[in-house]
Amino acid sequence: MDIHFAPEEYLSLYLVKTGARPAYKLENRAGEEKPNYKELISNIKKYFSSLYIYLDDFFGLIISKNKITIDKYTTSDYMGKILGYPRDGIPYSKIDFNKHHYGYNINVVLNFENSNIKCDEIDINIFAMVSQTQIIDKIEHLMMTFSEKLLSSECIYHNNIRKIYIKVYETYPMEYYLNKLINKQQITTEDNFIIKNFIWNIYTDELSKFNFNYDNDIHIGVLITLLLHYKWDIAKIFYGPKYGEDIVTKNIQQKRIQMCNELYKLLKSNIH
Repeated sequence: MDIHFAPEEYLSLYLVKTGARPAYKLENRAGEEKPNYKELISNIKKYFSSLYIYLDDFFGLIISKNKITIDKYTTSDYMGKILGYPRDGIPYSKIDFNKHHYGYNINVVLNFENSNIKCDEIDINIFAMVSQTQIIDKIEHLMMTFSEKLLSSECIYHNNIRKIYIKVYETYPMEYYLNKLINKQQITTEDNFIIKNFIWNIYTDELSKFNFNYDNDIHIGVLITLLLHYKWDIAKIFYGPKYGEDIVTKNIQQKRIQMCNELYKLLKSNIH
């Protein structure tokens, strides 16, 4: 079965099948071409036939243990409940991302030595969420639930698992990163990850994957521009299942992509 799914797809689907998590989502990125899930859906129906499959233009592909309802009234807060995200009492829609908040990843390290897979070891993210306040105890409980299922002999990768761990990303207020960039202070590996994550959230993959040079004034200027746009993002008031379908949000989406493309060209022409 493993040849029909990428390892991260199989592990997530397996966790849903075993009830360790209620659902799994492959999201669509705003401004990006929608992926073709035809082959993946076909394989899920064949190898995980007990699961329910939902394909939504805004939320993407959702695979659920039980029947759920997704329509134009479905909110991000409700989607968080569908996916089994633990909360701190503050719904996702009320998180102030310009203030102190936390990101949590649960990762699995797979080792493929002496196998026909080209890479020896891969680090896979199987769960990611954010909260306004610290909820590490709830994430640890979730990781233990995942570990129990993934280390079972029923999981085809159980012998390849070398580690299951939690990574906590503490994100400071936006001014913290802006001030560091403006004052040319040292950008740590952790800072770089958070800044890249800001960019990934609402901009293009090209920009989020670009290798920024923090000694390059043009790169710093572009980063400050992106973070300020993120902080004062006027499109937030339109976010929802129908985002990008009406003339107003389509125009916002197109203008943002145009801006990203121009900034990317500027960056590419000033590598050093």
